[in-house]
Amino acid sequence: FPRIVYLDTDVIVQGDILELADVDLGGHPVAAVEDCSQRFEIYFNWHELAKFGNVPRQTCVFNHGIFVMDTAKWRKDKVTEKIELWMGRFAKGGGTLYKFGMSQPPWLLALYNRYKRLGIEWNTRGL
Repeated sequence: FPRIVYLDTDVIVQGDILELADVDLGGHPVAAVEDCSQRFEIYFNWHELAKFGNVPRQTCVFNHGIFVMDTAKWRKDKVTEKIELWMGRFAKGGGTLYKFGMSQPPWLLALYNRYKRLGIEWNTRGL
C-alpha cells in the first residue's frame, strides 16, 4: 500500500477519513497532529539526550494516535531503523534517556522535524 492511515483504538471518527489518505505530505514520511499542550521537555532526560544532538526542549510533541504514512518515503528515510536506534540507545543507557512509554518518545525523536502537520480537527485530545 502506498499510504497507511493509522487510527488508535480509542479514536472517535466523526468524518470521512478518506480525506487523510489524500493529504499532501509535503515530501515527509508522515503527517500527524502537533500537540503544543505537551512539549519534548517532559519526555526526555536532557543530559542524556545532549549526547546525541540538540533538540529544543520547548518543541511541541505530535500525537501518533492518528497519522498518515507514505510507505515508500518511510522506507527511504529509514524511519523504522531510526525508531529502533532510539530504542537501542534507551536500552544501552539503562532506561534513562526517556520516560512515559516505549512508543511515543522514540517516535518523537525519529520524526523530529520530519512530519507534515495535520490540522487539530484530526485529533482532539481530552474528549
